Amino acid sequence: QVCAVQAKHTGQIYACKKLDKRRLKKKGGERLALIEKQILEKANSRFVINLAYAYDDKMHLCLVMDLMNGGDLKFHIYDLGKRGIRMERVVYYVAQITIGILHLHGMNIVYRDMKPENVLLDAKGQCRLSDFGLAVELTKGKKICQK
Repeated sequence: QVCAVQAKHTGQIYACKKLDKRRLKKKGGERLALIEKQILEKANSRFVINLAYAYDDKMHLCLVMDLMNGGDLKFHIYDLGKRGIRMERVVYYVAQITIGILHLHGMNIVYRDMKPENVLLDAKGQCRLSDFGLAVELTKGKKICQK
């Protein structure tokens, strides 16, 4: 669940991703939520969603991030009347997505949930990668293999 929240001390509006602790526990997602938080704290790129702060209460783990009020890429592809995006916008978005992914790879982070719903746009049309629940941080020097 994602909702808009306002910081009392600044009046700044943010997006708050609320993760239900019971659901996380049932599905074994506690570790993944912690990894997502840690990756967002490290990422620090204008092409990756910014984590302003995180907190928890009895029921939820909350990740408070920059509000991206331009919608997601899926909305821009399918729901703006005429289906699709002009080629110059595609090139613009792909360049930003690529820079974001290269930044993550430079930090040994693999973003494993690339889909239009996870590319968010701000009011100016700049895009950022979001939803790092499946991302992993690789150990430097350790070989990677998958069976």
